[in-house]
Amino acid sequence: MAPAFFSTDMERTRTFWSALGFEATRYGDDFMILEHAAGFGLMFGLDPDLEPSENKTNAYLRFTTKEEVVELHDDWALHVPTTRSPEGFIGAPEETLR
Repeated sequence: MAPAFFSTDMERTRTFWSALGFEATRYGDDFMILEHAAGFGLMFGLDPDLEPSENKTNAYLRFTTKEEVVELHDDWALHVPTTRSPEGFIGAPEETLR
């Protein structure tokens, strides 16, 4: 399964996710499919009227061990902001109940 999101700027979105190791495998004027070597993907559609501050879309990755998620987060945190910014950000890992 690949989550589908919207973007106001496909090139900015591709740049952000490329820094996290995703590669655009299909790309058009109004859509993009990104894939990561770890085996997960993301899909984006263009929505120029999207208000990012009002968008409540989330995606969660599930891992087998805590060490796996911390390792990936620490790697990604080297490439993108960990606090809210206009270019995007990633949050710190959180343990959740099953």
